[in-house]
Amino acid sequence: MITIYKNSTTKQCAMQIVQALKRVDKSNLDVMHTVIVPDRSTLEMERLILQEIGGSFNVQVLTFRRLASRILPKYEYLSKQAGIMALAGIIQDNKRNLKCFTKGVDSPGFVADMYDTISMMKYCKIQPSKLINDKLPTSVRGKAEDIATLYRAYLDYTQNRFVDSADKLDLLCDQLPNVQSVKDGYFYLCDFDNLTAQEFALVEQLALVSQGVTVSCCVGKNFADKHLYLDDIYDGLLKVCERNQITPSIIENTHVGTNAVTSFVGEHLFRNTSTHCKQQLCGSFPRGNALFGSVQPCLQGAKIRSRWWQI
Repeated sequence: MITIYKNSTTKQCAMQIVQALKRVDKSNLDVMHTVIVPDRSTLEMERLILQEIGGSFNVQVLTFRRLASRILPKYEYLSKQAGIMALAGIIQDNKRNLKCFTKGVDSPGFVADMYDTISMMKYCKIQPSKLINDKLPTSVRGKAEDIATLYRAYLDYTQNRFVDSADKLDLLCDQLPNVQSVKDGYFYLCDFDNLTAQEFALVEQLALVSQGVTVSCCVGKNFADKHLYLDDIYDGLLKVCERNQITPSIIENTHVGTNAVTSFVGEHLFRNTSTHCKQQLCGSFPRGNALFGSVQPCLQGAKIRSRWWQI
Protein backbone atom coordinates (compact mmCIF):
# COMPACT_ATOMS: atom_id res chain seq x y z
CA MET A 1 0.00 0.00 0.00
CA ILE A 2 1.30 3.45 -0.95
CA THR A 3 -0.16 6.79 0.09
CA ILE A 4 1.16 9.88 -1.69
CA TYR A 5 0.68 13.41 -0.36
CA LYS A 6 1.12 16.06 -3.07
CA ASN A 7 2.13 19.38 -1.52
CA SER A 8 3.21 22.85 -2.56
CA THR A 9 5.85 23.42 0.14
CA THR A 10 8.26 21.34 2.21
CA LYS A 11 6.59 22.59 5.38
CA GLN A 12 3.31 21.12 4.19
CA CYS A 13 5.11 17.83 3.50
CA ALA A 14 6.32 17.61 7.09
CA MET A 15 2.96 18.59 8.56
CA GLN A 16 1.16 15.92 6.50
CA ILE A 17 3.42 13.27 8.05
CA VAL A 18 2.82 14.70 11.52
CA GLN A 19 -0.95 14.62 10.99
CA ALA A 20 -0.68 10.97 9.95
CA LEU A 21 1.36 10.18 13.07
CA LYS A 22 -1.25 11.84 15.28
CA ARG A 23 -3.62 9.03 14.32
CA VAL A 24 -1.16 6.38 15.53
CA ASP A 25 -2.15 4.29 18.54
CA LYS A 26 0.69 5.00 20.97
CA SER A 27 -0.28 2.06 23.17
CA ASN A 28 0.38 -0.50 20.42
CA LEU A 29 4.10 -1.10 20.84
CA ASP A 30 4.07 -4.13 18.53
CA VAL A 31 3.75 -1.89 15.47
CA MET A 32 6.59 0.53 14.75
CA HIS A 33 6.05 3.69 12.71
CA THR A 34 9.31 4.75 11.06
CA VAL A 35 9.80 8.19 9.51
CA ILE A 36 12.63 8.16 6.97
CA VAL A 37 14.23 11.50 6.11
CA PRO A 38 17.58 12.70 4.69
CA ASP A 39 20.49 13.16 7.11
CA ARG A 40 20.00 16.92 7.20
CA SER A 41 16.40 16.61 8.41
CA THR A 42 16.56 14.10 11.27
CA LEU A 43 16.85 16.63 14.10
CA GLU A 44 14.21 18.95 12.66
CA MET A 45 11.73 16.12 12.15
CA GLU A 46 12.31 14.77 15.67
CA ARG A 47 11.77 18.27 17.08
CA LEU A 48 8.57 18.72 15.07
CA ILE A 49 7.16 15.35 16.20
CA LEU A 50 7.93 16.09 19.85
CA GLN A 51 6.35 19.52 19.53
CA GLU A 52 3.17 18.34 17.80
CA ILE A 53 2.45 14.89 19.28
CA GLY A 54 4.90 14.46 22.16
CA GLY A 55 7.05 11.44 22.87
CA SER A 56 6.17 7.95 21.70
CA PHE A 57 7.78 4.52 21.98
CA ASN A 58 6.46 3.33 18.61
CA VAL A 59 7.53 6.28 16.44
CA GLN A 60 11.11 6.71 15.31
CA VAL A 61 13.00 8.94 12.87
CA LEU A 62 15.74 7.31 10.80
CA THR A 63 17.66 7.68 7.56
CA PHE A 64 17.94 4.84 5.06
CA ARG A 65 21.47 4.14 6.24
CA ARG A 66 20.55 4.08 9.93
CA LEU A 67 17.76 1.67 9.07
CA ALA A 68 20.34 -0.49 7.31
CA SER A 69 22.63 -0.38 10.34
CA ARG A 70 19.82 -1.64 12.57
CA ILE A 71 18.78 -4.48 10.30
CA LEU A 72 21.92 -5.73 8.56
CA PRO A 73 24.41 -8.03 10.30
CA LYS A 74 27.95 -6.83 10.92
CA TYR A 75 30.01 -6.83 7.75
CA GLU A 76 33.64 -6.08 7.10
CA TYR A 77 33.16 -2.44 6.19
CA LEU A 78 35.37 -0.78 3.60
CA SER A 79 35.67 2.94 4.24
CA LYS A 80 36.14 5.43 1.41
CA GLN A 81 39.83 5.86 2.21
CA ALA A 82 40.39 2.11 2.26
CA GLY A 83 38.37 1.75 -0.95
CA ILE A 84 40.55 4.33 -2.69
CA MET A 85 43.70 2.53 -1.57
CA ALA A 86 42.32 -0.81 -2.83
CA LEU A 87 41.28 0.78 -6.13
CA ALA A 88 44.77 2.23 -6.57
CA GLY A 89 46.20 -1.28 -6.57
CA ILE A 90 43.43 -2.53 -8.87
CA ILE A 91 44.19 0.24 -11.36
CA GLN A 92 47.87 -0.66 -11.44
CA ASP A 93 47.01 -4.33 -11.97
CA ASN A 94 44.70 -3.48 -14.89
CA LYS A 95 46.74 -0.65 -16.36
CA ARG A 96 47.63 -2.62 -19.48
CA ASN A 97 43.96 -3.33 -20.22
CA LEU A 98 43.01 0.34 -20.43
CA LYS A 99 42.56 2.12 -23.76
CA CYS A 100 42.17 5.80 -22.89
CA PHE A 101 43.39 6.26 -19.33
CA THR A 102 46.88 4.84 -19.83
CA LYS A 103 48.55 8.13 -18.91
CA GLY A 104 45.82 9.53 -16.70
CA VAL A 105 46.10 6.75 -14.13
CA ASP A 106 49.25 8.35 -12.74
CA SER A 107 47.80 11.86 -12.48
CA PRO A 108 46.90 13.24 -9.03
CA GLY A 109 43.29 12.67 -8.02
CA PHE A 110 42.55 10.06 -10.69
CA VAL A 111 41.99 7.23 -8.21
CA ALA A 112 39.66 9.29 -6.01
CA ASP A 113 37.66 10.47 -9.04
CA MET A 114 37.37 6.90 -10.33
CA TYR A 115 36.21 5.72 -6.89
CA ASP A 116 33.48 8.39 -6.88
CA THR A 117 32.46 7.36 -10.40
CA ILE A 118 32.18 3.71 -9.42
CA SER A 119 30.20 4.61 -6.30
CA MET A 120 27.78 6.69 -8.38
CA MET A 121 27.27 3.76 -10.74
CA LYS A 122 26.45 1.54 -7.79
CA TYR A 123 24.03 4.09 -6.31
CA CYS A 124 22.26 4.25 -9.67
CA LYS A 125 22.24 0.42 -9.96
CA ILE A 126 24.19 0.49 -13.22
CA GLN A 127 26.19 -2.67 -13.89
CA PRO A 128 29.57 -2.60 -15.75
CA SER A 129 28.01 -4.33 -18.77
CA LYS A 130 25.62 -1.41 -19.25
CA LEU A 131 28.56 0.93 -19.87
CA ILE A 132 29.69 -0.96 -22.97
CA ASN A 133 27.61 0.26 -25.89
CA ASP A 134 28.67 0.33 -29.54
CA LYS A 135 26.25 3.19 -30.19
CA LEU A 136 28.29 5.58 -28.06
CA PRO A 137 30.46 8.14 -29.86
CA THR A 138 34.01 6.93 -30.43
CA SER A 139 35.41 9.66 -28.16
CA VAL A 140 33.28 8.40 -25.28
CA ARG A 141 33.23 4.67 -25.96
CA GLY A 142 36.85 4.06 -24.97
CA LYS A 143 36.49 5.91 -21.67
CA ALA A 144 33.27 4.03 -20.86
CA GLU A 145 35.02 0.72 -21.54
CA ASP A 146 37.93 1.69 -19.27
CA ILE A 147 35.51 2.60 -16.48
CA ALA A 148 33.70 -0.70 -16.99
CA THR A 149 37.01 -2.59 -16.76
CA LEU A 150 37.98 -0.96 -13.46
CA TYR A 151 34.43 -1.14 -12.12
CA ARG A 152 34.24 -4.89 -12.81
CA ALA A 153 37.66 -5.48 -11.24
CA TYR A 154 36.63 -3.53 -8.13
CA LEU A 155 33.43 -5.59 -7.78
CA ASP A 156 35.44 -8.81 -8.13
CA TYR A 157 37.82 -7.63 -5.42
CA THR A 158 35.12 -6.70 -2.89
CA GLN A 159 32.63 -9.51 -3.60
CA ASN A 160 32.02 -11.69 -0.52
CA ARG A 161 34.84 -9.85 1.26
CA PHE A 162 33.95 -6.22 1.95
CA VAL A 163 30.94 -3.92 2.00
CA ASP A 164 31.23 -0.23 1.17
CA SER A 165 28.72 2.59 1.60
CA ALA A 166 27.17 1.97 -1.84
CA ASP A 167 26.49 -1.70 -1.01
CA LYS A 168 24.51 -1.11 2.18
CA LEU A 169 21.21 -0.14 0.60
CA ASP A 170 21.30 -3.04 -1.86
CA LEU A 171 21.88 -5.46 1.00
CA LEU A 172 19.10 -3.80 2.98
CA CYS A 173 16.69 -4.18 0.06
CA ASP A 174 17.42 -7.92 -0.07
CA GLN A 175 17.02 -8.30 3.68
CA LEU A 176 13.73 -6.41 4.20
CA PRO A 177 11.37 -9.35 3.42
CA ASN A 178 13.03 -11.36 6.22
CA VAL A 179 12.55 -8.79 9.01
CA GLN A 180 9.39 -9.19 11.07
CA SER A 181 9.43 -5.62 12.41
CA VAL A 182 9.42 -4.38 8.81
CA LYS A 183 6.52 -6.64 7.88
CA ASP A 184 4.47 -5.36 10.83
CA GLY A 185 5.48 -1.71 10.54
CA TYR A 186 4.50 1.44 8.71
CA PHE A 187 6.96 3.73 6.93
CA TYR A 188 6.80 7.44 6.12
CA LEU A 189 9.10 9.40 3.78
CA CYS A 190 9.47 13.15 3.90
CA ASP A 191 11.77 16.05 2.96
CA PHE A 192 13.54 14.32 0.06
CA ASP A 193 14.42 16.45 -2.97
CA ASN A 194 14.86 13.31 -5.01
CA LEU A 195 15.47 9.58 -4.57
CA THR A 196 18.29 7.49 -6.02
CA ALA A 197 17.64 4.23 -7.85
CA GLN A 198 18.59 2.34 -4.69
CA GLU A 199 16.16 4.37 -2.57
CA PHE A 200 13.34 3.85 -5.06
CA ALA A 201 14.05 0.11 -4.88
CA LEU A 202 13.79 0.30 -1.09
CA VAL A 203 10.48 2.16 -1.25
CA GLU A 204 9.20 -0.47 -3.67
CA GLN A 205 10.27 -3.30 -1.39
CA LEU A 206 8.77 -1.60 1.67
CA ALA A 207 5.47 -1.15 -0.19
CA LEU A 208 5.40 -4.86 -0.95
CA VAL A 209 6.35 -6.27 2.46
CA SER A 210 5.27 -3.69 5.09
CA GLN A 211 1.81 -2.63 6.24
CA GLY A 212 2.03 0.64 4.35
CA VAL A 213 4.26 3.39 2.95
CA THR A 214 3.34 7.07 3.05
CA VAL A 215 5.35 9.54 0.98
CA SER A 216 4.90 13.28 1.30
CA CYS A 217 6.52 15.20 -1.56
CA CYS A 218 6.42 18.54 -3.34
CA VAL A 219 4.88 18.56 -6.80
CA GLY A 220 4.89 21.40 -9.34
CA LYS A 221 1.23 21.86 -10.23
CA ASN A 222 1.70 23.31 -13.72
CA PHE A 223 4.27 24.85 -16.06
CA ALA A 224 4.35 28.13 -14.13
CA ASP A 225 6.09 26.56 -11.12
CA LYS A 226 7.40 23.38 -12.72
CA HIS A 227 10.95 24.65 -12.34
CA LEU A 228 10.61 24.67 -8.54
CA TYR A 229 10.25 20.90 -8.14
CA LEU A 230 11.59 18.06 -10.25
CA ASP A 231 8.51 15.87 -9.65
CA ASP A 232 10.85 12.88 -9.94
CA ILE A 233 9.68 11.41 -6.65
CA TYR A 234 6.01 11.60 -7.58
CA ASP A 235 6.57 10.26 -11.10
CA GLY A 236 8.86 7.52 -9.79
CA LEU A 237 6.28 6.41 -7.24
CA LEU A 238 3.63 6.15 -9.94
CA LYS A 239 5.98 3.89 -11.93
CA VAL A 240 6.55 1.72 -8.84
CA CYS A 241 2.79 1.39 -8.39
CA GLU A 242 2.25 0.58 -12.05
CA ARG A 243 5.01 -2.02 -12.07
CA ASN A 244 3.57 -3.82 -9.05
CA GLN A 245 -0.12 -3.25 -9.87
CA ILE A 246 -0.61 -1.14 -6.76
CA THR A 247 -3.39 1.45 -6.66
CA PRO A 248 -1.94 4.41 -4.75
CA SER A 249 -3.97 6.69 -2.54
CA ILE A 250 -3.14 10.21 -3.76
CA ILE A 251 -4.05 13.16 -1.56
CA GLU A 252 -3.47 16.63 -2.96
CA ASN A 253 -2.88 19.58 -0.68
CA THR A 254 -2.22 22.75 -2.65
CA HIS A 255 -3.57 25.31 -0.16
CA VAL A 256 -1.02 28.06 0.41
CA GLY A 257 -1.50 30.91 2.83
CA THR A 258 -4.13 31.93 5.35
CA ASN A 259 -5.59 34.92 3.51
CA ALA A 260 -5.76 36.42 0.02
CA VAL A 261 -2.36 38.16 0.25
CA THR A 262 -0.34 35.25 1.65
CA SER A 263 -2.06 32.91 -0.79
CA PHE A 264 -1.09 35.19 -3.67
CA VAL A 265 2.53 35.42 -2.51
CA GLY A 266 2.72 31.67 -2.01
CA GLU A 267 1.24 30.96 -5.43
CA HIS A 268 3.15 33.51 -7.52
CA LEU A 269 6.36 34.63 -5.78
CA PHE A 270 8.66 32.18 -7.59
CA ARG A 271 6.52 31.49 -10.61
CA ASN A 272 7.02 32.32 -14.26
CA THR A 273 3.60 33.91 -14.55
CA SER A 274 2.00 36.78 -16.41
CA THR A 275 0.91 39.94 -14.64
CA HIS A 276 -2.77 39.39 -15.33
CA CYS A 277 -2.95 38.28 -11.68
CA LYS A 278 -2.50 41.98 -10.79
CA GLN A 279 -6.02 42.75 -11.93
CA GLN A 280 -7.33 39.56 -10.31
CA LEU A 281 -6.00 40.37 -6.85
CA CYS A 282 -5.57 44.13 -6.61
CA GLY A 283 -9.18 44.71 -7.52
CA SER A 284 -10.04 43.19 -4.14
CA PHE A 285 -8.17 45.86 -2.15
CA PRO A 286 -8.45 49.67 -2.14
CA ARG A 287 -5.23 51.46 -3.13
CA GLY A 288 -4.83 52.97 0.31
CA ASN A 289 -5.14 49.60 1.98
CA ALA A 290 -1.99 48.14 3.56
CA LEU A 291 -2.76 44.81 1.93
CA PHE A 292 -2.57 46.39 -1.53
CA GLY A 293 0.89 47.75 -0.76
CA SER A 294 2.15 44.39 0.46
CA VAL A 295 1.21 42.77 -2.84
CA GLN A 296 3.11 45.24 -5.05
CA PRO A 297 6.64 43.77 -4.55
CA CYS A 298 5.34 40.34 -5.48
CA LEU A 299 3.70 41.72 -8.61
CA GLN A 300 6.90 43.48 -9.64
CA GLY A 301 8.86 40.26 -9.16
CA ALA A 302 6.34 38.37 -11.26
CA LYS A 303 6.61 41.01 -13.98
CA ILE A 304 10.42 40.84 -14.05
CA ARG A 305 10.40 37.03 -14.17
CA SER A 306 7.81 37.05 -16.93
CA ARG A 307 10.04 39.33 -19.06
CA TRP A 308 13.14 37.21 -18.29
CA TRP A 309 11.45 34.04 -19.51
CA GLN A 310 10.56 35.79 -22.78
CA ILE A 311 14.20 36.56 -23.57
